[in-house]
Amino acid sequence: MNISNLLSQLEQHLHTSVTEVAHRLQPGLPANHIDELFRSIDICVPESIFLLYQWKNGVLQSNDNIIYGELFSNGIFYDLATAIAVYVVNSVENNYVDKRFFPLFTSGGGDYVMIALDEVVDGDASLYLYSPALNLSAIPVPIYSSIAKMLQAIFLCYQAGAYYFKDRELVINHELEGRISGSINPDAPFWQEGSKL
Repeated sequence: MNISNLLSQLEQHLHTSVTEVAHRLQPGLPANHIDELFRSIDICVPESIFLLYQWKNGVLQSNDNIIYGELFSNGIFYDLATAIAVYVVNSVENNYVDKRFFPLFTSGGGDYVMIALDEVVDGDASLYLYSPALNLSAIPVPIYSSIAKMLQAIFLCYQAGAYYFKDRELVINHELEGRISGSINPDAPFWQEGSKL
């Protein structure tokens, strides 16, 4: 299934079942604005990033309730300006994270789901989890084979009850999440080791 269809399915599910997060998703950006922002930091990104940010420009965040924007494990969707600012601080101004990784999602506590800018195939690319505490290393670990596979895993996790909301917070059945995500992303070592989240 293509990314646009997966995004539509996810949005429909969020509006019917997870209204707190659905209402915090910001309207998407025009492609030319997305292009300008990435040109400003001199990086090329896959088409899948354009589709993601044309769909929605991340979750509206505030310091008092950042956790209420979590879509999946480590899945608070950055608005593009914030993602670029995090990339510049972590990868351009400092050498915390290799420049080939661009952050799309955060845990809100220093962990990131990042796209590998040098692994583009058919307009999409692999996603990695950067979590020094969880992975016991500052080297990002493959977690999703592509944005399309990530979206498919997220949607199936909601359908199967691996993700649900209670008192406005995401509740995760890590074992079920690991089985679903691992079956969709069999080449991602993170899930093969068993979900650590």
